[in-house]
Amino acid sequence: DLHGAMVPEGLDDGEGDLIAAVRQAVGPRVPIAVTLDLHGNLSSAMVMHANLLHGYKTYPHVDMAERGEEAAARLMDVIAGRIRPTAAFRKPPLLPPLGNQGTARGPMRRLYDLAGEMEKDARVISVSVFAGFPFADIPDAGLGVYVVTDNDQALAEELAERLARVAWEHRHEFLHTALPVKDAVAKALGAEGRPIVLADMADNTGGGAAGDGTEILRELVRVGARSTVVACLWDPAAVQACVKAGVGARITLEVGGK
Repeated sequence: DLHGAMVPEGLDDGEGDLIAAVRQAVGPRVPIAVTLDLHGNLSSAMVMHANLLHGYKTYPHVDMAERGEEAAARLMDVIAGRIRPTAAFRKPPLLPPLGNQGTARGPMRRLYDLAGEMEKDARVISVSVFAGFPFADIPDAGLGVYVVTDNDQALAEELAERLARVAWEHRHEFLHTALPVKDAVAKALGAEGRPIVLADMADNTGGGAAGDGTEILRELVRVGARSTVVACLWDPAAVQACVKAGVGARITLEVGGK
């Protein structure tokens, strides 16, 4: 159970390196199955050293358990000799923005509908389309297509190529323009139902951002929003000021944006 977009300092492909190390430890005959996040940046090392990769098919992610069950079942099929995985992958030159990676509609829905049709073929073990994590500053960042068939390399290559081609043909559908902060806050405050989530997607620590962006907080304060929680502002100095003041104290201080 891995993510797929880990970039440790000095290493572009954390998961590929880890899977390769497992392969070296267990040898060439022990089958390895891996589940990956839809935001994984698919790499040749992942494909080379694992027998099976199973990516989440939903964003927001709600199918982690199903993918784990699928990976375990297919792994048992490999062990029992019922299937012989043959994999192909493609990395079209696409870096989809997070804002249009949702799988309920749009280009990712199109790709997964096509993948679902492909999986109806008894020769196809599984198909994964990775939207990728675009904020990772590495060569493998971006869209990835992975197809694994039962002892049919030509079919795997054909289907992977088809998915990559469809993704490229509809590349402009991935373009995303976010609402300005004032408009987003106004829309959120006027929306029915709870909770409403406002996400500053680019203030993403996984891509090297500081995680201390305050523009949404600033607007919430400006309009006097209530029943509101602001999560995950990185500010050790503000935390220390609160600790020093003590439980129950009320203080005024600067937070975030440092």
